[in-house]
Amino acid sequence: MRDSAERLRLKYHPIEIDVHMSVEEKIPSMIEWWRSAQELFISSNLSRSLIRDLVQQSRMELKSGVQEFITELLQSETPILIFSAGLGDVIEFFL
Repeated sequence: MRDSAERLRLKYHPIEIDVHMSVEEKIPSMIEWWRSAQELFISSNLSRSLIRDLVQQSRMELKSGVQEFITELLQSETPILIFSAGLGDVIEFFL
């Protein structure tokens, strides 16, 4: 599964960050990436504990300044809502 996910990332991430493409040009590829990734998740029969382990082993990171921003919100007791079109468990385990 990891190899398949990496192949998807290698194919679609360059499109996602391409500054010479418009959002309209990127959308079909981003939808295709999302659908391919979802199919990969479904076909892999991931369990919640395996997802937790994969997140812990991943190289995911927050964008610059996000950790400080979240810390400030928590210290000021400001509620945080996070919306995702992906697996909510991944976000929960990551944070």
